[in-house]
Amino acid sequence: MVYEASIMKKKSFVTSSEPSIATYNFIDIAEGTGVIEYCGTAVCTSDTTYSYILTTNKNYYSARGGYANLNGFSETFSVTFNTQKRVKGKVVLAVPVWVYAQTETRTGYITAVLKKNATEIGASIQSESFAAGNQTPYKTTHLVVVWDITTQVDFAKGDTLNVTITGAASGGSGSTTDCIGFSPIGGQATGFDTNFSANPGRLSLYVPTILDL
Repeated sequence: MVYEASIMKKKSFVTSSEPSIATYNFIDIAEGTGVIEYCGTAVCTSDTTYSYILTTNKNYYSARGGYANLNGFSETFSVTFNTQKRVKGKVVLAVPVWVYAQTETRTGYITAVLKKNATEIGASIQSESFAAGNQTPYKTTHLVVVWDITTQVDFAKGDTLNVTITGAASGGSGSTTDCIGFSPIGGQATGFDTNFSANPGRLSLYVPTILDL
């Protein structure tokens, strides 16, 4: 019996820790790049401690209610790749925040740095500042920083992509509040404007990868 070589093909399998099917739009295919959205979230490691991760699962419920104080916030969100990735282009970080002051104005901002394992691939960048006073619902926005990765960065299986985000807020008087959101499901954290159409609870890192087409 003779078998045609064309039907004697090996099948490839993927692990379950990442989605098995990726979809790309026309521009992705035309340019040979695919942008992956990673959502930042918190997971419990004990009753009182948390680990901060990046996930492609937008149905993920975050620990800590999906938000924390913006002022003094400093955490590293990470994803460890189980397949090779080649990163090149504009990496975009969008961080949801809200600030409030009973009187006068409170101002907040973030700084962020991007790393492959412990090696910096995107220098520390400070976002624009965001100011708000006494408003109900509280005023919300996304603070955005962009790294332009002009030289291809190769991630091997087991390498980790890290983004460290530090928040700061100051000003205002009387009752003051400021928060940063990190809920992939986009749920409304306490105090977020439920009419804010961009899902203020979702922290997103958009990573351009080179496709093998």
